[in-house]
Amino acid sequence: MAIATAPSTQTIESFFQQPQSQDALDTQLDSQMEREELISEVNKKIKTLEKTLADEKEILKMVNPLQVDESNPHRIGEDGQFRDNLALYVQDCFKSSEASRVLLEQDWIAALKQYKGVYDAHILSRFSANRSRAYVRITRTKVKTVDSRLVDLLFPANGDKNWEITPTTLPELSQQRIEALTQMYQQESGEAVTPEKLQSLILDESTRQAKKMSKVISDQLTELRYREIMREVIHSGNVYGTGILKGPLAVAVENRQYYKHKTEGGQEEWLLKDYDRIIPFAENVRIWDIYPDMESTTFADCRYVVQRRKMNKKDLVCLAKRSDFNGPTIHDYLKLFPEGKYEKKAFEVSLQTLGEINTLSDGDLSKSRKYEVLEFWGYVDTHTLEQWGMVIPEDKKGWMEIPCNVWVLGDRVIKAAINPLDGIKWPFFVYYFDKDETSIFGEGIPSIMRTMQEMTNSAFRAMLDNAAISAGPQLEVNLDLISEDEDPREVHPFKVWLRTGQGADAASPCLRPITLPSYTPEFERMLNLFSNYSDEITTIPRYMWGDQSGMGGAGRTSSGLSMLMGSANMAIKDQVKNFDDGITTPFIQAMYHWNMQFNEDNDIKGDYGVVARGSASLIAKEMYTQYLIQFLNITNNPMDTSIIKRPNIIRSIADAFDLKSDQFILDDTEIAAQKQQQQAEQQQQQEFMRTIVETAREEGVSPDAMINAMKGLMDQQEKLLQMQQAQGAQHAGPSNMAINAQYRYRSGAPEEGVY
Repeated sequence: MAIATAPSTQTIESFFQQPQSQDALDTQLDSQMEREELISEVNKKIKTLEKTLADEKEILKMVNPLQVDESNPHRIGEDGQFRDNLALYVQDCFKSSEASRVLLEQDWIAALKQYKGVYDAHILSRFSANRSRAYVRITRTKVKTVDSRLVDLLFPANGDKNWEITPTTLPELSQQRIEALTQMYQQESGEAVTPEKLQSLILDESTRQAKKMSKVISDQLTELRYREIMREVIHSGNVYGTGILKGPLAVAVENRQYYKHKTEGGQEEWLLKDYDRIIPFAENVRIWDIYPDMESTTFADCRYVVQRRKMNKKDLVCLAKRSDFNGPTIHDYLKLFPEGKYEKKAFEVSLQTLGEINTLSDGDLSKSRKYEVLEFWGYVDTHTLEQWGMVIPEDKKGWMEIPCNVWVLGDRVIKAAINPLDGIKWPFFVYYFDKDETSIFGEGIPSIMRTMQEMTNSAFRAMLDNAAISAGPQLEVNLDLISEDEDPREVHPFKVWLRTGQGADAASPCLRPITLPSYTPEFERMLNLFSNYSDEITTIPRYMWGDQSGMGGAGRTSSGLSMLMGSANMAIKDQVKNFDDGITTPFIQAMYHWNMQFNEDNDIKGDYGVVARGSASLIAKEMYTQYLIQFLNITNNPMDTSIIKRPNIIRSIADAFDLKSDQFILDDTEIAAQKQQQQAEQQQQQEFMRTIVETAREEGVSPDAMINAMKGLMDQQEKLLQMQQAQGAQHAGPSNMAINAQYRYRSGAPEEGVY
């Protein structure tokens, strides 16, 4: 029977063909493997392309650019007109805030001068050439003390975090995750899952995920140099009263990573691969560059916040390369102003004069080869946006106002996007040293102690002037009685003065010394009084930075000094609380929202809360250590020892001192082994004593006499060994038989008998 095959049935035809040779089969197999490798390579490229598209989608999600509706009949002018109007709106907000904070800028300049120890020009004009101009920089000491103290408390050297991520009271999981947990529990235990057990499983799983989220955030904070940024924020808050942290913003960065690659010969080699990844970004914002809504008293109530940036041409070119910025507009502006377009503010000129280096001439103090860029975060009226030609997203239609992020270069918008941050109103977080209820800004240490600083400077200058004029006698010269050849201004030891005068004038001296009194002790008491007032006003005592002068009896002992430091910690607790409320809690919450929005690892995502532990744990650490030591001493008696877990207390003390308890203290297993060894040694001693008693009864002597005889024999053995070592002889010790015979001879025990 003949089988007809059609061209479309090539697979069936190949199935009924005669068996091929082994070489043909190998060739076919090699071709099939090559096709599989090619398909695998294509799949890898497809996955890489999908990953790239996903990253671009995430970047577009962050950018979310605003668009102009070309068909809108209410549109004002062309596209450029829309952007000009939006730029004018941003500039109006900036100018309004700038005009409202002029007086604050003067206070900030005065605070910086006070911190740097620089007198104002109107004060220097009052000093004569021969008067002291000393400046006692006690303000700097106070600021540095609070800077270091807060950093030590909030960011300890042992790496403890001042925050933690915890599940909410009733955490929620997806239905798939709950079913997986239920199935896993039933397979492991073979029991049905009760509602109480299910809630416990959900809580355990949420706790595990929360710990993983905490680890991810901790790694991200380390990568963005969170500790170094916080040093700058804390310092700004202590000097000017307000420290500002900006973030977390999403930024795409280029990374390189090695991966294994198989060559055509089947060998593996390491290749360097470039890829982009999205990471959080944060920075310290100088108080001089922030222009918030001055009608509000908190940043949360602001309708807008404008950050003023000073950029050079290179910075703008880098912005033009980004997909979320309008590159052509930036390049056109650079061509229009190639030498820069930046007008210095009055405070910038004042700040530059405070520096040690001034590279610009007087005529160029108000200009530089820079560009001014305004970064706007605020609400824009939806109706106004529509009139300007804005395309309102579907999910934002119906809103009265839309939060936007707009960048303005000169009078042109170079970026306009909807606020890309979920769960965050504005990416600005504030630390206040002392919040001013009448202003959106706070009050710093220099402003609080300005009067005491001025009084200290006045007293110190007066003391130096008095010490200078009282260092030696002054001379009153009678020019009628002194020779014309003498210069009374030349005074040296053993000088002979030539004078004139006859009659009554001869009895009058030509020189008369005038001694001025020294009031240094009075000035010192005044300075100490001002110093004490400064401690009280700022609640920053001198012993906080190590100065133990004037502390009295309490500071002469370690326990008294520790008690004083504990009291000082209670005063600085308010600053830690301000930091937790303004920075730690909201910023870590923002990091949580950032990871929920942009992190690709779904295993870390869940329903969590942020707990700040700065004021609750770190402040009480020293007092907690004192309480542990006191409790350990109180319970150090036989009655309490049996009911107190002393190893746990000792471990807690070591941990409180930032010592690794596992390196210095035995663990529970080692303690149990040590107790067993002690019990075995006690049992051996008891058995030894029982053997001694039985042997003494057999020998007919008392156990005490036998023990004393053994001690004497051991003493004799030791002396004999010492004599042998001294003589250089090496003899073996007496045998047991000789020792036993010697013992029987010296003790007078009979050969047989029972005691």
